[in-house]
Amino acid sequence: MPEVGQKDDPSPPANSDATADVPRNYETCDRTGFRVLPGELQREWDGKYVRPESWEPRQMQDLVRARSERQNGAIRPEQNDSFLNTIASGSLTALTNQPAAEDY
Repeated sequence: MPEVGQKDDPSPPANSDATADVPRNYETCDRTGFRVLPGELQREWDGKYVRPESWEPRQMQDLVRARSERQNGAIRPEQNDSFLNTIASGSLTALTNQPAAEDY
C-alpha cells in the first residue's frame, strides 16, 4: 500500500523519441519555411527566427530620420489661366479676355 501523497504507478519513462532526428522536433525558419535542427535559428531585428544562411542585419537606412523643412507659403503666386485656341488657318493664339481674331 502506498503512503499518502504517493502514486501507485511510478513516473512514466522519459520520451526516448525526443531527439533532433524526429520530424516533430524540428524548428521552422520564418523566412524560407525550411526545417532546421533545434537551436540553429537566429532572431532578427524584426522578431523573425531564421536560419543562419537567411539572417540579415538591419539596414542602416531604416534608422535615418528626415529633417523638418521650414515652409514660408507659396513659392510662386498663382497665375491667371490662359488657354490655347486653334484657328482655321492652323495658327495658335492665346485666349484671354480680348476679342477673338477673325477667321480667314
